[in-house]
Amino acid sequence: MNVLIIENEQHAADKVKRFLQQYDPAIRILGVIDSVEGAINWLGEHTADLIFLDIELNDGPSFTIFDHISVTTPIIFTTVYDNFAIQAFKLNSVDYLLKPFDYEALTQSLDKFKAHYHNTPPDYSLLAQQMQQNHTIKDRFLAYRGDELITVKTADIAYFFARDNKVWLMTRAKEQFPISHHLDPLQEMLDPDQFFRINRQYIIHIDAIRKMSQHFKGRILVDLFPPAPEAVFVSARRAEPFKVWLGK
Repeated sequence: MNVLIIENEQHAADKVKRFLQQYDPAIRILGVIDSVEGAINWLGEHTADLIFLDIELNDGPSFTIFDHISVTTPIIFTTVYDNFAIQAFKLNSVDYLLKPFDYEALTQSLDKFKAHYHNTPPDYSLLAQQMQQNHTIKDRFLAYRGDELITVKTADIAYFFARDNKVWLMTRAKEQFPISHHLDPLQEMLDPDQFFRINRQYIIHIDAIRKMSQHFKGRILVDLFPPAPEAVFVSARRAEPFKVWLGK
């Protein structure tokens, strides 16, 4: 069986590869792709027996792939979406893996694929439409000030960052508060035209950028306002999608 992995986090792709080899050493990994553009280019020229597809890629949601190319290959989605949105996956995909998943969950998905897939491709365009309808942009977040609970409007947030095993938000008024969300699912709660995840630690608002400059090894140094507690860089792998985002 030939498998393509479309996943923007290297550690997650490595886990899928490891689990696949554990499940069946004869499985051939055709490649790992981390962007919508890369997936469109690859699928336009190659085929696979099965695709593992992450929902959020470096240059946008993976559903936009289906706006550009017809995909008939069966897909097992990997996602951090909640149970309400997952109903769409049950109806229109081979299966889904809810992150973080373990080896047993992956084997169940593969067993389902081998037992029940009969060369009738799911309606991925319908799935994309349903997921877009289920995608809810949050207009406020619950945060903590010591023992006090407060709400912060999304419009007042300059950026989110991970530090000391917590995720914090920084407001335009230079106040920072811890929140209970992790950065991965947090991406799905924000307007992608306004917020961009520039690296593993930061999701920034377009208006928080004061200036930018090219840096070593393809990275981009970003000067934020309010100032961040450290030097902030757009990672090399996200630099090109970041430039595309800036030009929207």
